[in-house]
Amino acid sequence: MINKKCIVCSKKFVAKQKNNIICSNNACKKERHYLYVRKYQKSKKGIEKTRELVKKHYYKNRVILKETKLINGVYIKKYSNGKIDFKITLYKKCLKSNCNNTFYSIANESIKLGKFDKKYCSKICQDKERKRIQRINLAFYRPEKLKEINKKRAKRKKILRLTDENFRLKEIQRSKKYRQTENYKINQIKYKNTPKGKLTYQLMRLKRDLRTKYNIPKQERPKIKMFFMKKEELKNITNLHLDHIYALNCKNYSGLHVANNFQWLPSELNIKKSNMPFDDWKKLCKQNYKEYSKILKIHGLKFNREYITTPIKNLTNTKKYERLYL
Repeated sequence: MINKKCIVCSKKFVAKQKNNIICSNNACKKERHYLYVRKYQKSKKGIEKTRELVKKHYYKNRVILKETKLINGVYIKKYSNGKIDFKITLYKKCLKSNCNNTFYSIANESIKLGKFDKKYCSKICQDKERKRIQRINLAFYRPEKLKEINKKRAKRKKILRLTDENFRLKEIQRSKKYRQTENYKINQIKYKNTPKGKLTYQLMRLKRDLRTKYNIPKQERPKIKMFFMKKEELKNITNLHLDHIYALNCKNYSGLHVANNFQWLPSELNIKKSNMPFDDWKKLCKQNYKEYSKILKIHGLKFNREYITTPIKNLTNTKKYERLYL
């Protein structure tokens, strides 16, 4: 019989053997057992054994998704347990402006409450719409801050345009895609009818005239006048347009406002040609030669071998015009 002190509760007790360290209280025994187990788990053997037990438990209760199908608006999932999960889907349109994509969103009970309802086709559309709403709020509540942000953005773009060629090409492609959309055409028609739009288009025409018509050398002026005088001998003069063979504002080049670069075209053909390169215009004329030749005959014109318009009959009074202006 030996008097000892308990390790857990630090109380004195009478030990029957030398190895006894804990008193007869059940709570102290449980805590001693817990500390022994924790010590064993931290050792190398304990760590290896716990990993083996976790793996066995994981592989017994593991569930794998085998198949996913979408049949007539129903989303089906098949698992390794043999269970099957059915979910009804909804066919929706993306709520982002200028995005006509469609997608499937799963219809659950939470959608009735308005939670976890998918509104956008992708995260990119969601982020862009969020930024658009932020700008609208800034313009309404804090317009001064929005001006500062736009100035900084304009400086960055200006630096990129001067340095990076890839950035410049991407902007050109982006603007071309936007001009082909229906929204751009509708907005352009609305803007032309406004008083501000009418003034802008008038100024653009004046600038074009200053760049082309009034900056002509003296040698070319009499030739241009003679070309306009020949128009009186043709038919249906009101529907004829003066067309530049090599366009003034083309992709690869820019033509000149010179008599050798002029030809008369009907309004229907001139709208189709617009700023098209002359090589592409030749290919288009070869494909639709019969249709275009009929339109030209109404005005008393025809195509050359190079697909440049000339009058059907030779002019008789050309010598008079040469005496007056040459």
